Amino acid sequence: RMSYQLTKWITARVQNVTSAAVKPVSTPGNSTFWGTEFDADLGYSSGGFHAGLAYGVLFPLGAMDHPTGTIGGNGFPFGTNSENAGTSSNAHTFQARLGIEF
Repeated sequence: RMSYQLTKWITARVQNVTSAAVKPVSTPGNSTFWGTEFDADLGYSSGGFHAGLAYGVLFPLGAMDHPTGTIGGNGFPFGTNSENAGTSSNAHTFQARLGIEF
Protein backbone atom coordinates (compact mmCIF):
# COMPACT_ATOMS: atom_id res chain seq x y z
CA ARG A 1 0.00 0.00 0.00
CA MET A 2 1.20 3.48 -0.82
CA SER A 3 -0.35 6.77 0.22
CA TYR A 4 0.60 10.29 -0.79
CA GLN A 5 -0.84 13.53 0.54
CA LEU A 6 -1.19 15.75 -2.55
CA THR A 7 -2.36 18.79 -0.58
CA LYS A 8 -3.44 19.46 2.99
CA TRP A 9 -6.93 18.13 2.10
CA ILE A 10 -6.41 15.64 -0.76
CA THR A 11 -4.83 12.18 -0.39
CA ALA A 12 -4.14 9.56 -3.08
CA ARG A 13 -3.74 5.86 -2.25
CA VAL A 14 -2.93 2.74 -4.25
CA GLN A 15 -2.71 -0.84 -3.03
CA ASN A 16 -2.37 -4.40 -4.22
CA VAL A 17 -3.78 -7.60 -2.75
CA THR A 18 -2.67 -10.97 -4.10
CA SER A 19 -4.23 -14.16 -2.72
CA ALA A 20 -3.05 -17.76 -2.86
CA ALA A 21 -4.21 -21.10 -1.52
CA VAL A 22 -1.97 -23.33 0.59
CA LYS A 23 -3.02 -26.43 -1.38
CA PRO A 24 -4.08 -26.17 -5.04
CA VAL A 25 -6.56 -29.04 -4.66
CA SER A 26 -8.64 -26.83 -2.32
CA THR A 27 -9.59 -24.46 -5.17
CA PRO A 28 -12.11 -24.98 -7.99
CA GLY A 29 -9.41 -24.47 -10.64
CA ASN A 30 -6.90 -26.78 -8.93
CA SER A 31 -4.31 -23.98 -8.94
CA THR A 32 -2.44 -22.04 -6.24
CA PHE A 33 -3.15 -18.37 -7.03
CA TRP A 34 -6.69 -16.96 -6.66
CA GLY A 35 -5.88 -13.60 -8.24
CA THR A 36 -4.45 -10.14 -7.80
CA GLU A 37 -6.38 -6.95 -7.11
CA PHE A 38 -5.31 -3.35 -7.67
CA ASP A 39 -7.12 -0.46 -5.95
CA ALA A 40 -6.82 3.31 -6.31
CA ASP A 41 -8.45 5.93 -4.08
CA LEU A 42 -8.61 9.71 -4.13
CA GLY A 43 -9.96 11.32 -0.95
CA TYR A 44 -10.81 14.81 0.26
CA SER A 45 -11.11 15.73 3.94
CA SER A 46 -11.66 19.18 5.48
CA GLY A 47 -13.50 20.49 8.52
CA GLY A 48 -15.43 17.29 9.26
CA PHE A 49 -16.45 16.73 5.63
CA HIS A 50 -15.04 13.71 3.79
CA ALA A 51 -15.49 12.68 0.15
CA GLY A 52 -13.73 10.23 -2.11
CA LEU A 53 -13.68 8.13 -5.22
CA ALA A 54 -12.24 4.62 -5.45
CA TYR A 55 -11.68 2.13 -8.24
CA GLY A 56 -10.59 -1.49 -8.05
CA VAL A 57 -9.93 -4.25 -10.55
CA LEU A 58 -9.46 -7.97 -9.85
CA PHE A 59 -7.47 -10.10 -12.26
CA PRO A 60 -8.48 -13.68 -11.44
CA LEU A 61 -5.93 -16.43 -11.87
CA GLY A 62 -6.19 -20.19 -12.28
CA ALA A 63 -7.67 -21.01 -8.87
CA MET A 64 -10.89 -19.15 -9.72
CA ASP A 65 -11.51 -21.06 -12.96
CA HIS A 66 -14.26 -23.66 -12.93
CA PRO A 67 -13.32 -26.80 -14.87
CA THR A 68 -15.77 -28.70 -17.05
CA GLY A 69 -15.42 -31.87 -14.92
CA THR A 70 -14.77 -32.87 -11.34
CA ILE A 71 -11.27 -32.84 -9.88
CA GLY A 72 -9.94 -35.98 -8.24
CA GLY A 73 -13.26 -37.84 -8.17
CA ASN A 74 -14.64 -36.12 -5.05
CA GLY A 75 -13.58 -32.64 -6.13
CA PHE A 76 -15.68 -29.68 -7.14
CA PRO A 77 -18.59 -30.76 -9.39
CA PHE A 78 -18.80 -27.50 -11.34
CA GLY A 79 -18.95 -29.33 -14.65
CA THR A 80 -22.49 -30.59 -13.97
CA ASN A 81 -23.79 -27.02 -14.23
CA SER A 82 -22.74 -25.35 -17.48
CA GLU A 83 -23.43 -21.89 -16.00
CA ASN A 84 -20.53 -22.33 -13.56
CA ALA A 85 -18.00 -23.94 -15.90
CA GLY A 86 -15.39 -21.85 -17.68
CA THR A 87 -12.57 -19.40 -17.23
CA SER A 88 -12.99 -16.55 -14.78
CA SER A 89 -12.88 -12.96 -16.03
CA ASN A 90 -11.91 -9.58 -14.57
CA ALA A 91 -14.08 -7.85 -11.98
CA HIS A 92 -14.28 -4.07 -11.54
CA THR A 93 -15.66 -1.80 -8.83
CA PHE A 94 -16.18 1.95 -8.73
CA GLN A 95 -17.19 3.58 -5.44
CA ALA A 96 -18.02 7.09 -4.25
CA ARG A 97 -18.33 8.12 -0.61
CA LEU A 98 -19.46 11.13 1.40
CA GLY A 99 -19.18 11.56 5.15
CA ILE A 100 -19.85 14.23 7.75
CA GLU A 101 -18.46 14.16 11.28
CA PHE A 102 -20.70 15.40 14.05
